[in-house]
Amino acid sequence: MKIVIISGSRADRNTLRAVEKSLVAQDTRWANLPETNYIINKFSPDLAIVHGDRHEIASTAVYLRMHGIPIAHIGGGERTRASYDDGFRDAITKMAHLHFVNTVEAKRRLVDDLSESESRVHVVGEPALDWLYNASLSSRIETMGRLGLDVDRCVNFVLVNWQPETLAEKPNLGLLAILAGVRMAGVPVVFISQNDDRGSDEARRMLREDGQQPLDLDRETYASALKHCNILIGNSSSGLIEAPVFGTPFLLVGDRQDGRLFPANVAKVAPDASMIAEAINASDRYKCGPVHNPYGDGYACERIVKVIGGLGSPRWLIDKRAVHS
Repeated sequence: MKIVIISGSRADRNTLRAVEKSLVAQDTRWANLPETNYIINKFSPDLAIVHGDRHEIASTAVYLRMHGIPIAHIGGGERTRASYDDGFRDAITKMAHLHFVNTVEAKRRLVDDLSESESRVHVVGEPALDWLYNASLSSRIETMGRLGLDVDRCVNFVLVNWQPETLAEKPNLGLLAILAGVRMAGVPVVFISQNDDRGSDEARRMLREDGQQPLDLDRETYASALKHCNILIGNSSSGLIEAPVFGTPFLLVGDRQDGRLFPANVAKVAPDASMIAEAINASDRYKCGPVHNPYGDGYACERIVKVIGGLGSPRWLIDKRAVHS
């Protein structure tokens, strides 16, 4: 079987590289978004694999659908009510022919709410966790050095990953509270850069005016920072999906992740500077060991490979009424 794996954002690449490494028995090609047309025409794949909820992947799904290429979608069925990603994610679901979802709840949404065939929806978990559960990450001192923190004077640090609430009238109200809360707490803080979304330019300006220099970290450095920080603050899905692996507390500010499952490491608060400062000052007491992670157990890729291996020729997937026997 010839499979093309199409990547959009960095988060997509992290997930899809894990899947690619597992598909050793298949003839696979990798395509970044600008290369999609060339790879499709030259390679003539039997199946395309896409991930997530970004608008650029939604447009890619349209292209694949128009060219009659069956689509396997990873990560459908999630909910992020304060972000326009919901609409893109559900649009990809309706264009896709095979679904690999993170949770039983996501499967229920696809079957009950979006009328997808249950036989085509497979609960596998988040493939990015397969790498994380077995990763050899940097030590605390090495990580702090990479983050530009003074390892001789800095004992603890806070990690902030804020992404604009793209459907809100004020997309960065939560960031305003976070900046004020961090100043009140007076602890070393590392800010992560924003994706390119509505409100991102405003967020970058707010950080710049506050004297902050957000970092664009590679996967290994971000995972190490997530492991060694005292607390993660913001609204990134990494607080729900990756942070439980380390037992890192996640102070979820605002509504961006409403609708998703919250593991035991998550505490949700309104955009309130005093509450954020209080949580930072008490974060030493919150750190614990790994907690139950509803988003995966490290075997997602193994399950995906098994399903794809049992498809036979994927052409039958094109008729979404069809059930493989």
